Amino acid sequence: IPELANEQAKKLVHELQVHQIELELQNEELRRVMAELEESHKHFFSLFHQAPLGYLLLDDVGLICEVNETFCRIVGQHRSELVGSPFVECLEGPGRDVFLARYRAFFRNPTGKHLEVLMRRHQGSAFHGDLKGAVLSTGLGRQQANNLPRLLLAVTDVTERKWAEEKRLQLERQMQQSQKLE
Repeated sequence: IPELANEQAKKLVHELQVHQIELELQNEELRRVMAELEESHKHFFSLFHQAPLGYLLLDDVGLICEVNETFCRIVGQHRSELVGSPFVECLEGPGRDVFLARYRAFFRNPTGKHLEVLMRRHQGSAFHGDLKGAVLSTGLGRQQANNLPRLLLAVTDVTERKWAEEKRLQLERQMQQSQKLE
């Protein structure tokens, strides 16, 4: 009986050693996948924050859930001041009412739609912003644990383009006026 128990103990020790080796291999694979995931996260973080456009992530009532560094630079505010605040506070003039009136429809189906609004900077003059959106139904960021849809809003400063259009229209009017006088 002691020999049998000794033999069983050796067999159990051997099985435990095999399982330990398997667990070590699985842990090594897990560490490798975690390192790849961390690298992917850093890459995404860099792309999101250094993009040439301002990006915001809004919830269904228009609160800012996430914002990139480019948008923060455009409006001259820190991320902590923007996250959790209503996006409409970034707007000026009639653009506020237009945005509020169209937000629900824009949120439901932003494809192919865009809004041009006057946006405020923390300091300095306002600028013309072109807003384009896309609905994200999958989680983006750690705050979105409940997987509710979010609106990814791309903001482009189109002030120079608007100024050039106004200048062109002004020149056209002057040309028409001078032709009438002639």
